Amino acid sequence: MLNILKKKKTPEKAETESTATEKTESRKVEPAVFSARIAGVFSIMYRMIFSVDISNNIYQLELGEPEMQGTKFPVRGYFDTVFSSLLECCYPDERERLQNSFSRPAVSAAFNRGKTDIEGKFRFAGFDGGKTGDDATYSIYELRADRISYADAQPRMILYIKPSDLVAEDAAKNKNETPDFDSGVLTKLYMAAGNKDAIVFSYLPKRDIMHVRKNGKESVTAGYLASLDSRSDWTISHDDIRNVREILKSAQSGNRSEKVILYRKNGLNTADFANYRIIAFRGDENGSTVNGYLLPSDGDTGRFINEFETNSLGMMKDMFAAVYEINTDRDTISRIVFDEKGMRRSTSSESFSFKIKTELENGTIEPGSMPEYRMWVQKDYLLRRTLGNNSYEFDTKLKLPGSSEYRNYRETLITVDGHHRFFRYLRDVTDSYNSRRLEYEIEQQSKNNESNRYMLEVMASLVEFRNVESGAHVAHVSALTKILLEDIKDRSPVYNIDNAYVDLYSEAAIMHDIGKIAVGDAVLNKPGKLTEEEREIMRSHTVKGYEIIQRLKFTGQEKLKEACADVARHHHERWDGRGYPDGLAGEAIQIGVQAVSMADVFDALVSERCYKDSLDVGDAKKMIMNGECGAFNPRVLESMSACLNKMVAIYSLENGDKA
Repeated sequence: MLNILKKKKTPEKAETESTATEKTESRKVEPAVFSARIAGVFSIMYRMIFSVDISNNIYQLELGEPEMQGTKFPVRGYFDTVFSSLLECCYPDERERLQNSFSRPAVSAAFNRGKTDIEGKFRFAGFDGGKTGDDATYSIYELRADRISYADAQPRMILYIKPSDLVAEDAAKNKNETPDFDSGVLTKLYMAAGNKDAIVFSYLPKRDIMHVRKNGKESVTAGYLASLDSRSDWTISHDDIRNVREILKSAQSGNRSEKVILYRKNGLNTADFANYRIIAFRGDENGSTVNGYLLPSDGDTGRFINEFETNSLGMMKDMFAAVYEINTDRDTISRIVFDEKGMRRSTSSESFSFKIKTELENGTIEPGSMPEYRMWVQKDYLLRRTLGNNSYEFDTKLKLPGSSEYRNYRETLITVDGHHRFFRYLRDVTDSYNSRRLEYEIEQQSKNNESNRYMLEVMASLVEFRNVESGAHVAHVSALTKILLEDIKDRSPVYNIDNAYVDLYSEAAIMHDIGKIAVGDAVLNKPGKLTEEEREIMRSHTVKGYEIIQRLKFTGQEKLKEACADVARHHHERWDGRGYPDGLAGEAIQIGVQAVSMADVFDALVSERCYKDSLDVGDAKKMIMNGECGAFNPRVLESMSACLNKMVAIYSLENGDKA
């Protein structure tokens, strides 16, 4: 992977921001240059690509030449400096949204929440020396930040800046405007070229207008450089978009520039590509015009698909699970191979239609994803889908060779020639998909938890409505249970309980007496002493409560259902085994249930009932410690004594000081 993502080295001096390269350990830092073919294909989609070490505020440029407000940025430097320029170039009304989405703190916070990618569309001006401010011309760009994970868990990202509508507003505005230049210039250039097949041009950099003469006809293109990417492969090969930009800029600076590029024969967009030598030079002393011509050339462009720098190779291998080249006219598909030698086409190709049909039949493509792939083999389908944007994307599920299950992928197809050749990129987005699915599940679980909590409270209220006990008894028992379990968690690590366990049984405590719904009023609210028969009926509320809970539906919370059932059935069990209904003893009783039992007894003692007055807290504690209210676990007794003041406090908040 790229050096910037491997190493955590913060620049020591701010001067690195004003230089095109910086020296680190006596080694010159250079851009991670893509091969010409890949750079060309990527430049169709992306204006710039940065790799960013978020913690250390370092970026490294991987694709493009960031020039904002007339300032060229170095290959490596401080990301905050680049981002400040992005904010200045951004449309004023969208700057706050850009800040809240793609600044280092915003990205870091989003990644910490589990997001793996961030996307947004914004309007920018001031790229490539353009103006900013009131007279600015804005174009729409898409930004995307992808999280890159490493063993050190430090946040890193790849930031892509992709043109969404590259034709600037002033291009359309000036399209029919008469250019301020001598129309005889093109004729003079054609005569000077000395070649009947020469294509001549005169370019006005400040207004971004290109005048061309080819095949005896003249044409004018407004917003030439602004729209060059969107017209890739129309006449100029996508491989050479960057080269043409560089030649025009260099010539404007006073340097005679020339290079062999791939250009369609005679400038006709329906013709095949051929080698042309482009020659450009200043048209005047001020550089307000750049003139030149293209001549058919026997020279080779010198570009091969296997010229691919190691750093970029690492990046590509990390970004994509597979890359293919598709030719629908010839019905072929070729795998692009990445290895230590670089990037190259596989030595053999397959029938494109046969491969897709085979994958539809052999289970490679998940059934829900099949309809889109069936359309692929229809005549001109991929051409129609990529028309206008030069690319199209969709999410799919595939089981690639070597995988035992379907994984989530993003398919990206980019047109190479605007007709029948495409690059196909497969990117594994399973982690991103799982992250979004987890967010959804958490949201749904939160809703389910709220719904279940409401159900428990409603049912507990029904018991209180029928019972002459204090209406706050259920709330008290729940709060007291939480206080006791929090102390037990810290004081008695032998139980190995955590905060989730504390919350679980504190909530389940609400249901401890739910079985009293099945006990008649004559027994439930009898003011005097119960007979032995009535006592058995009252004791049955534990089993009845357990049965009621078993019939309830707890959406997504089986553990809560189990805890509620446990509490309802066993909150009258005793440490010495003399409780009911099952006669459990000692650690056979869940520590959470033991805490509920203690809370139930404590609240019953210190609260007023129709058949008794409330006891003083000190007297209540003494009775519990002396075993007058049943036998309790010594550890639970210890916690009750230790946090007595906290327990009393819940009553103080309601009624004043009860002690």
